[in-house]
Parts: sequence; C-alpha cells; structure tokens
Amino acid sequence: MFRHVIFIALAVGVSLAANAASKIRLVYDKNYRACLDVKKTLESSKVKSAMGGKYQLEFVEGKGHNDPPKDSLKMPCIYVVDEQGRCYFVFENVPYNYPGEKLIKTIDKVNSRRQEIEKGGMATADDCGKLLNSMEKFVGGPRRVVSPGFYQDVFNKLKQLDPKDDTGWVKHFTFGDQFDKNNQKDGLEYVIEANYYRQGQKGYSGNTVRQPDPAAGKKWIDRELEDAQTRIKEKRNHLTPEQLQGLFMAKFEAYRDDNSKREENLKLLRRVASFDETTFWGTAACGWLNWLGEPPLSVYWGWRKGDFKGSNFSVPVKYGADYAFTRPGKYKITFQNDSGTLQTKINSVSLMIGDEPYLVLSKPTVQPGGVFEFDATVKSDAFGYNAEREYKCKFTALLVKGDAPQDGGSTGKIRVERQILKPRKVAK
Repeated sequence: MFRHVIFIALAVGVSLAANAASKIRLVYDKNYRACLDVKKTLESSKVKSAMGGKYQLEFVEGKGHNDPPKDSLKMPCIYVVDEQGRCYFVFENVPYNYPGEKLIKTIDKVNSRRQEIEKGGMATADDCGKLLNSMEKFVGGPRRVVSPGFYQDVFNKLKQLDPKDDTGWVKHFTFGDQFDKNNQKDGLEYVIEANYYRQGQKGYSGNTVRQPDPAAGKKWIDRELEDAQTRIKEKRNHLTPEQLQGLFMAKFEAYRDDNSKREENLKLLRRVASFDETTFWGTAACGWLNWLGEPPLSVYWGWRKGDFKGSNFSVPVKYGADYAFTRPGKYKITFQNDSGTLQTKINSVSLMIGDEPYLVLSKPTVQPGGVFEFDATVKSDAFGYNAEREYKCKFTALLVKGDAPQDGGSTGKIRVERQILKPRKVAK
C-alpha cells in the first residue's frame, strides 16, 4: 500500500543556501516497515562511506512536514536538494531492499549531469527550456520541475525571455493548466473539456452548469491540433508524445458520437496507439478500438485480417508484450489460427527489449488446426523497475516472423501462459 504525504510550503531554501553540499533527505513514516528498512540502509557504514562527505543526510517524518516537493509523494521517498535550495532528484516508493551504494552512485550520476547541464547557461529561452527538459526526468515530470522548490526560477526566466511562447517550451511545462493545474495526467484536461463540449457539465448537486455544444467543441479541438501540427512542421514543438496523444484523444472524444466520422475516429485511435501502446492514452486507444470492433494487433486480442500478410513477414506485436510476462519462469507462447480462415504459419518469435532480441524462439511445436507453440524461459534479468517504480517485464515487443496469405486473410489468437511446475511426488 502506498503511503502519501502532502507538502504544502517551501521552508528549506534558506537553510540549505548556506551549505555547500547537497542534502539527501529521506521522508518516511515510522509506522511503515518499508520506510524503516530504507532508513536503516541509509544509516549503514557502507552508505556513509559511499557518500564520502559529498552529501548531508537527513531523516524527516512525513506527517506535518513542510518541505519540497509540495505535491503528493509515495513514501519512502528520497529527494536531493542542491546548495541553492533546488530539488534535482526524486526517488519515490523506494523498495525496502534497494542497495544503498547503488542509490549513492545514481545520485552521483544525476548530480554530475545536473552540473553539466547548468554549465550551458540560460542566455536564451531555448537554453532555459532545454535545461528544464533535461532535469524533468530526474524529478518526476514537466509540471514538477517548474514548481516551487525545483527550477521555478529558471521557468520564470523562460517566460520572461519568451512571453509569447514562440519556442513552444512554456506549453510543454504548462500543458492543460488553463483547465486544471492539479491534474498530473498529460492531456486529461483536454479530454475532459471535449467531454463537456459534447454532453455538457453537471454540478455536484446534479444541476446543469454547462450546456452541451458539440459544434463548438469540434472547432476548439481542431484549432488546438492545428496549432500543434503547425509547430511540429516549423520545428518549434516541444509537446511530448503522450501530450500529443492526449490532444488526439480529445478530438476522438469530441467526434465520437458522429457516426459519419467512424473511419476517421478509427484512424485517430490507431494513430494514438502507434505512438506508444503502453502509455495511459495508448492503452485507452487500444481499448476503444476493441470496443468498436477493430482491436489492434496484441497479445490480448490476437491478430486480425491484414496484420500478418505475405511470405517471410516480420511484424512486432507490441501491445501487451510486457504485461504478458509477470515474473521469471517458464512460459508457453501460442499462436492459434481461427477455424475457417486461411492459415498463417509462425516460424519464429523474438522477445525484444528495445531493438535487441532478449531471446529468439524457433522450431515451434505444431499442433493440428494451425496451432504453433513456443517454450520460453524468462530469467530475472528481463525484469526491473520502471519510472513509476513498478516491477515489470522489460519486453517491448514480440517480433513474429512467418508466412501468411498475400491478402492477410488469416485471423487468430495469441496466448502467453506461465507454466506452473507440478510438485514432485515423494516416495512413501
């Protein structure tokens, strides 16, 4: 269970400015075992030796604590503040058994990278934007990096140098703030606004506070997308893929009741999914495609007509590739042609991490009815923690190779099943 702490004020900047060393601060809950385990790790002699006097270490109980970051954090949380009072590294939900020496090495790398980035200066708006963009991944996103206690001073200078946002950097860091500054999901504000245009808005008591105006909603989101696409063409766009996904999903929300736009809506959803199926919006787009009877190529929904076609095809199955493998162990990967369709032959499957194959599986076991089975042993090195501190499989795709009808007329199912070892019989 996640423990959360709310930080409501900035009170650390003055006290840190007088100290040359960065401060590593652990925010913890004394009633939470994982927090106490992390605290014990940081108090060890190995960690103190690894720090080598470069950092000051502090432990602060989360309840009633007034420090940056001021938004909710998942404890145990470690954050590091420089000599100017800027927080430049945040590590939330620290695993109870995370190695202390590894943590210090990570902080060293971030600190060195921070100093290198800051040496670039802030003479232009683009300099400021690049600095903030480089640091956001270390602290938890574009909104947090420009908030009090982080690099708000750099953001203020960016806005001063670029009051009309000609560079596009300001919108990157304030995307959707005109609707809701507290929403941390990129693009959700736009989708909600499109929904209000489409079907109106109800108050807490059920009364109508905003009448529906679908036509105005379509004009509004079309202008927003036109502006984004113009900036992309002129190479002054800094919206992230997920922010762009949010804009496209807002357009789908505005148009989804229009049956004359069905094919355009399907194209929109496929475009969102093609950016990245694993993001919040990518997953939503895939779900909508399935709801509309056009599921994407995936481990969950298998393949449809046209997904696999031609001899010697090579197609990555991205959606569901990571969630299909839950833990290290033995797995059976099955490709089953639907009855009554032209058969697709599966020759090999590669479990991909990025562009590199982790494991190549060939020579499948062929069962009657067009069923191809592959056995895979996935070790612990194929798993790790992602940016949200979730322990997940690193696979990004199943690269499928085989032969299919030229028109892609085959459909079928894909299953990934973990093989449970049967208990060994004990002689009496």
